[in-house]
Amino acid sequence: MGSTPLRHRQLRRRVPARLTAPLLHKQAFFYNTYGLPTAWHRDNYTAAWNDANTGHFFLNSVVVTVSGVALNVIVSFSRAVLLRCYLLAAALLT
Repeated sequence: MGSTPLRHRQLRRRVPARLTAPLLHKQAFFYNTYGLPTAWHRDNYTAAWNDANTGHFFLNSVVVTVSGVALNVIVSFSRAVLLRCYLLAAALLT
């Protein structure tokens, strides 16, 4: 029970690679996938933002999230008011 299963060890080893992989140069990514970058290439993030239209997808996610939360708050508040009126009417009738 003291040893970590292989799957968890592999996951722990790959998490930093997933965070630092965009900072690697393309050639360094293929030869040293799990290593830390020696030079930081932030232009990969810029290229992903511009070429893959990430800004549009980010805005879409914000719109969907905000509208979903607003709808949830409106429905929950309406149900709370109706429940309160129902309980008040039931208390007055008894």
